Amino acid sequence: GAADAPVVLFLHGNAGNIATRAGLAAWFATTARCRVLMPDYSGYGGNEGSPSEDEINADALAAFDHLVAGGIPARRIVVFGESIGGAPALHVATQRPVAGVAVQSTFSSLSSMALRVYPWLPLAALLVRGSFPSAGRIATLEVPVLVIHGTRDSIVPFAEGERLHAAARPGAEFLAIDGADHNDLFDVAGDAYLRGLGDRFRRWTAR
Repeated sequence: GAADAPVVLFLHGNAGNIATRAGLAAWFATTARCRVLMPDYSGYGGNEGSPSEDEINADALAAFDHLVAGGIPARRIVVFGESIGGAPALHVATQRPVAGVAVQSTFSSLSSMALRVYPWLPLAALLVRGSFPSAGRIATLEVPVLVIHGTRDSIVPFAEGERLHAAARPGAEFLAIDGADHNDLFDVAGDAYLRGLGDRFRRWTAR
């Protein structure tokens, strides 16, 4: 039943904030048949603070701990990171006993992205204030890992997803979404993608 459904800690990317993501969270929850918590980061959506790497990581850990404090077993929580949210998602997975982690359209490290243009960043300061060593983090994880990337991503190249997956331990999954760009992946992949995520997350949380 709903009480047994996986709980997805959804760490969003930089396009907008929670207000603009509410529709996505509802669609995700309904179609994947999961419960979804989508926190905002410091400096977003009217929150205080400026979003540094440390702040985003702290915010993500606080959201996870909030779920556990509310009575949800850690083994039922899946961390899902989209775009820049992939970095704190992997950080949480290294720090807490999550059921698994899925990262979508994210990069292997910030240094690998530093020469690219960031049209989506209110976070330009992060280029000098963080390193986001996602490949190093993913290499340490022993929980289920899924890396998702659109084949036509014009912001974070498809090769970044491949590089991140290559850094993970054997058994990590890679899912290419054919024809998807950075910000339209959910729309291109559609309901079938979200149903597939929900099925995976149920397997992960049933272990």
